[in-house]
Amino acid sequence: MFDQREYHKKWRERNREKVRLASKKWREENPERMEALRQAWKDKQPDLKKYYREYQRKRLGCRTREEYAKAQRKPLSEWTLGWIENNKARARALLRMAVYSKRINKPNKCETCKKETEKRLLHGHHNDYSKWQEVTWECIDCHQKRHGKRERKIYTKRKLKYWKKMSEKKSFP
Repeated sequence: MFDQREYHKKWRERNREKVRLASKKWREENPERMEALRQAWKDKQPDLKKYYREYQRKRLGCRTREEYAKAQRKPLSEWTLGWIENNKARARALLRMAVYSKRINKPNKCETCKKETEKRLLHGHHNDYSKWQEVTWECIDCHQKRHGKRERKIYTKRKLKYWKKMSEKKSFP
């Protein structure tokens, strides 16, 4: 007896490229129907993200979400643990995140010399790293003076031109 399903299956296997092109053409000509088919497929599917999360949780032998979260975390390296302990690095990171998330506003003026400066050129100076929110906003020059460093060099146009010329020649160290 003739089996139509088996015949079509074999025909599709022999003419894969033809079938692929015909399917592509149909999808391009019927975008609304394709969207409806996609939506119907999504509606039939279970929440895949939830399914895989549950699968992983069972595979790892975790009873609660908290246990699963702990099992997923990588152990902290010695360097990371040292960094967390280091108040200076912690204070800098917390300040950076607070400024980025706009919980702390960076002023336009240096608090020491009252000179207007671009926000990106202001440095936050901590007197006490355990109080990371207490910051003095200073321009580069004032911040370097506070730390006993010499003032920033102001390069002349002539020097800058010379360095540019030397860097183009690639003989600049």
